[in-house]
Amino acid sequence: MRKQLQHLQLKNSDYQQLADQAASVRDAVAQEYDNVVSLIASIEAEVVRADEAVSALGLEFEVTKANAVAAAAAALEAATVAMTADTTLATAMIAVEAADVSNLESATAALEAAEQAIAAATDSQMKAAASISASNLSTDAATAFKKVATEADDIAMADAQLETAAAELKSAAMYAENADDALLAAQALYDTAMDAIAKFTVLVDVKAGTETVTQATILTKSGGKALFDKAEVIYDILTEAWDLGDEADNVQSTRFPEWTYSFDKDALELSLSNDTTSEMISVNGVIETDTLVFAFGGTVTTEDGVTVIVETLEDTAQATQDCVDVKDGKIAADLSDSCLIVKFNDEISSDTLVDGEVETIEAWSRVQVTDGDSGFTGMLSLEGSNLTSLANIKASGMTGDTEFTAMIGLDSAVDEMETYMVSVELHNDIAYMMSLSAVESADFSGSVDALYSGKMMKFGTVTEITNGISIEYIDGEVIDYTDISFLDMTK
Repeated sequence: MRKQLQHLQLKNSDYQQLADQAASVRDAVAQEYDNVVSLIASIEAEVVRADEAVSALGLEFEVTKANAVAAAAAALEAATVAMTADTTLATAMIAVEAADVSNLESATAALEAAEQAIAAATDSQMKAAASISASNLSTDAATAFKKVATEADDIAMADAQLETAAAELKSAAMYAENADDALLAAQALYDTAMDAIAKFTVLVDVKAGTETVTQATILTKSGGKALFDKAEVIYDILTEAWDLGDEADNVQSTRFPEWTYSFDKDALELSLSNDTTSEMISVNGVIETDTLVFAFGGTVTTEDGVTVIVETLEDTAQATQDCVDVKDGKIAADLSDSCLIVKFNDEISSDTLVDGEVETIEAWSRVQVTDGDSGFTGMLSLEGSNLTSLANIKASGMTGDTEFTAMIGLDSAVDEMETYMVSVELHNDIAYMMSLSAVESADFSGSVDALYSGKMMKFGTVTEITNGISIEYIDGEVIDYTDISFLDMTK
């Protein structure tokens, strides 16, 4: 306990020393403050005494005249500096007025011109303000000098200075107004140039997107048609097989001699092979009132010689049920593999389906391209009004490192004229989209759009040329893309 008391006493002693030191510092600061106050008061008193001395000694005239001369010199110097700044600004504004933001290079130059003009305008504002202030001081000094002047020369000097100061003030006000107007114009150009540069930066990605689109169209131009053609083969061979009886193995088709098939009518099973192209297709189906539902898979070869793997489940019953569930709207198409839906205008059975009238055909496939440049993996869907008229093809998946969705469509609803539509969307940061359309017998036309500042913006106008398209981009550059045969194939 005694040690604790001693320890507390020592602590209290330390705290007391700190308190004493703080009090000493406070007293010193208070003393210094009093000294400063006394000094200020002394200075003010000296100023008053100096003014009184000037007056008493008869020096008021000389001092006032000297002040006027000095003020006039300062005003002249400020006016000269302000005029020079205004001239510099006028030169900078020539570039602003001539600025062009039609492409990335000119927009960059415009931005530089705007920045230089903003700097010049800001400098001119400051110099004009300084000239206005100096002119006002010169006016005040000349007015004071005129009050004490008695000689004609001195009065004339004061009047001349007042006239000069008024002119300088007028010029400075004009410079200030010029600077204000120039700053607004330069800032507007700056904003426009920044916006243009941002657009042209996106345009670089847009042009790259077009290159990707024009080089990755194999499935839209031929893969979809290949699958639709094989759907026609499947149905035609199916009708051929049904005339042969209930089942058969390794039958050479009379309609398509390159194809060999086996079938089971009751089970609605059909397998086909093509020794020439090494294509193989397996089909398993069910009848749903007026609709024939097939699950199918195998390999299909496009006209360009590219092999497309059409995926399906090993469990054929489950694959077929998935197709039925898609037809009934119970699951989405992308949750199944490969299906073919043929809708008739009346109820059908396994015996009557070959004689039925087809209303629509629809198919979708999970596919992989095993050779060729596109390396596509994804979903390919198609539909038509009958087995010889392909209306819509949609491919959605990956080609190389690019995720995209492409659609080719046909609309006959407007004035009985067929309208062809093509769109390709890249699932990238700019949401690249190429959209084309053409009325029957006419050329394709459309636009290239991309995401800019949160909205889709048109970056190019597309027109059809021989075996391809030509795009005029917003920077004025025109690029032709040839060997795009899917356009002709769409028609």
